[in-house]
This record gives sequence, C-alpha cells and structure tokens, in this order.
Amino acid sequence: MRITHGDLYATMLRNLDDVRGRIRVNQEKLSSGKNLTQPSTDPATAAKILLLTTEIQEINQFSKNATQAVALLDHTLIETGRIQDLLGEAVLTAATAGSRIGTDRTEILEAKFESILNELVATVNANFGERYLFSGYQTRTAPFTSTVGATPSGKQGITAVAYGGGAQRTSYTLSDELTAEVAIPGTALSDSGGADIFATLRAMRDAVAAGDNAALDAAELDAARHQKNLIQVEADLGLALSRGRNAVLQGEANKFNAFERLGSREDADIAEVLIGLEEQRQLLDASLRAIISLEAESLFDRL
Repeated sequence: MRITHGDLYATMLRNLDDVRGRIRVNQEKLSSGKNLTQPSTDPATAAKILLLTTEIQEINQFSKNATQAVALLDHTLIETGRIQDLLGEAVLTAATAGSRIGTDRTEILEAKFESILNELVATVNANFGERYLFSGYQTRTAPFTSTVGATPSGKQGITAVAYGGGAQRTSYTLSDELTAEVAIPGTALSDSGGADIFATLRAMRDAVAAGDNAALDAAELDAARHQKNLIQVEADLGLALSRGRNAVLQGEANKFNAFERLGSREDADIAEVLIGLEEQRQLLDASLRAIISLEAESLFDRL
C-alpha cells in the first residue's frame, strides 16, 4: 500500500496532539499538585483512590465509635466505683450499728441508710451526654424509678426501686473483628443470687429501725455478695475500656497508613512531572520540525 504525504501528515498531527495532551496533563498536575486531575485520564488509579477514600471513611467511623465507647466506658467505670463506695459505706455503717440499735442513735442510723439509698438511686441514673449509663440498650430511658411511701417505722422513705431499662448492652463496632459493649443493664449491678442492691439497703435501714440484729446481719451478707459482683463488673468494664483505648490508637495508626497510601496515589511527584514535561517538550519540538520538513517536501514536489 502506498503511503502518501497526506497519510504521513495526518499521523504526525495525531502524534502532535497526543504530545500536547500529555503536556497539558502534566501542567495540570504541576499546578494542582495532584497525580490525577481527571478520572478519565487514568481509570485504574482513580479506582484505587476511590477504594482508599472508602477505606478512610470506614476507619473514621471506627475511630468515632471507639472514641465514644471509651468515653462511655470511662464514665461508667467511675459511676460503678461510686456505687461500690456507697455500698461500702452502708456495710461499714451496718457493722458499727449493732451496738447502737435501740439507743437514741437508731433514728440517726435509719436516716443514714435512707440517705445512702437516695444517693444510690441518683448514681445508678447517671448519664453521659444524653445517654444513661446503666440502662442497657435503652440509653435514652432513665433506668431506675423509686417509689416513696411509709417505711415499716412509719417514716417517709423509699419503699421500692424498679428497673425500666433494657436487658442487653449497647454494642459499638470498633473494627471489622472487634466490638465493645457499653451501657450495661442496671440489673447487672446486683448479684443475682438474692435481693437486689436496693432491697439490701432497705433491709439494713428497716432492720436498724426495728432493732433486728439478725436481719441486719443477713443484709450485710447480701451486701458482701453485691460488693463481690461489683468487683467483677468493674473488671469487665476495665477490660472493655482497655480494648477501646487500643482501638483508638490502632485507628489513628490505620488512618495514617491509609493517608500515606492515598497520598502516594493522589499526590503528584513534582520531579517526575518536570522530567516528563521536559521529555514531552522535546517530543513536541521534534514533531513540529518533522511536520515543517514534510510540508517543505510537499511544497517542493508541487513546484
């Protein structure tokens, strides 16, 4: 097949347009600092950048979950410690109350237990932000409500405490493999082997008022069970808190790594771009000289 001057000229023009296009892309990279100025220029790289961007969004969500879980667990552990302190105060009061039952200190002791009971109800209804800490998955619902009426001694006091929260914990996803359970059910604060923690404190109060040392001793034993249970609750919370904090640190490391990989795909290598521009300018000059030479030959042939 015979190749004419017209064929050569058309090929050279296409090559010239291709070189100009590559120069334009490199100039855009130089001005923007980005390796990919338009997805159409490099679909494969665009797809990888999209995957990395999605990965970073997922890491950000995991980090947000971990940060929230750590805050909730931290406050839950603090409030659980306060519950343990209140129970310890009640046990100490009961231990020294036996010799004072039936004396003029009885009413003071009864009022002391009532005060501890009221403070306990306030503590188990603690919240962080808009979330209740001991309401299980129903974090928007106050977990405990107390009923006030006449106690066995005839005084006004708390006669019942009811739980209205959820039976299961709230779970936060910290990574593809790791979750943290927060917002424990209020029922978990009491040992399941007998009266709940509120009934135990009421029993102490009423035993003191009635001068019943046997009932007071029984309530002390119940309190000891609750104290042991709370130690386990605190241990579980501490372990979950440790996992949450590790997840926060791991999330930051994962985010840094993902941004590094994204940068290597997304950010232009300026030195490489400049070298490419120089090579393409040389090609452009060569293409222009070839076109000029071809046009001169064509003109000579016509003469």
